[in-house]
Order: sequence, then structure tokens, then C-alpha cells
Amino acid sequence: MRIYDREHGKIYRQEHKEEEKERHKKYYDEQKKKILERARERRKLPEVREKNTERARRYNQSHREKVNAYQRKYQNEHRNYYVKWARERKRELKKWAVDKLGRKCFDCGLESKFDFIYDLHHENEAESWSHFQNVNKTDMIRIRKLKEWQKADKIPNDIKLLCANCHRIRHYGDLNE
Repeated sequence: MRIYDREHGKIYRQEHKEEEKERHKKYYDEQKKKILERARERRKLPEVREKNTERARRYNQSHREKVNAYQRKYQNEHRNYYVKWARERKRELKKWAVDKLGRKCFDCGLESKFDFIYDLHHENEAESWSHFQNVNKTDMIRIRKLKEWQKADKIPNDIKLLCANCHRIRHYGDLNE
């Protein structure tokens, strides 16, 4: 019977290093699906999720310049994708709103299959945008509002569907009075 000694163990591991790698690779390949599933399930645990979130927060705070540089680089490299995605999402949301409001101009009764001729008009515009007092009414805010409405599957009563001509007449009529 042989007594284990450290030196012998080191020599054995060095001599059989490739065999050990092969054995681990074979085991991983056979068990890959189970291993990945266990890891996924483990990440879902609240304590693990909190720990990972806290770790990411600390890293982001301590490496702020590095994180910002990476985000700028990533956004610049993928700008075309984001622009295309935002444009498609905006069209989808507008189509949903136009369908929900009946595809008919509230003032003149114009009906069309084209979504781009319609505008959403706020009867009480000051109230509709009151919680965005210090922000310009950009497309992103409008998209955010449309997303909220779509999620609730309801459009507020003060929103009217107008064709572009009627919408301009209403707004320029307000200025001329």
C-alpha cells in the first residue's frame, strides 16, 4: 500500500494533465444541458440575483468612466440597429392607436388605410403632458405614453384621432385666435 505524498501527486497531475482535460471536456459535453440549466436556475434565486445586482452596481460606480466609454462605443457601433428598431416600434404603436381609435378623422371623417396621415390630438394638452413640465415633447415621451396606453389597452378620452390637415387647422386656428 502506498502512502500519498504531495510530490507524487504533483508529478501524477503533470503527467496526466491532458487526460484530465479530456475527461473534464467529455463530462461537460455529456452534462452540458444539465449544467447550464442548474446555473440558470441558480441565477434566478433571489439571494443570488441580489448579490449579482449589488456586485454590478458597485462595479459600475467604481468604474464609471470605463462603463460610460463602453456604452458609448456599443451604442455607436449599433446605432443603425437602434434607429431601425425605434422606427419600427413607433410605427407599431401608432398603428395600434389608430386602430384603437377607429381609423377615422374626428373632424372631417376621412378614412384611410395609411397610418401616417393621422395624428393624435390632445383636447386638454396641458393636462396630458403636465407630468413632463420640464421636458420637451419629443418622440421618446410620446412613445412612452403610447406604450403605457397599449399596456393598459386603453386610450384616454381626451385623445382624438385627426388627419394631418385637421390637426394643423386646430393648432394654427388656436394661434390665430
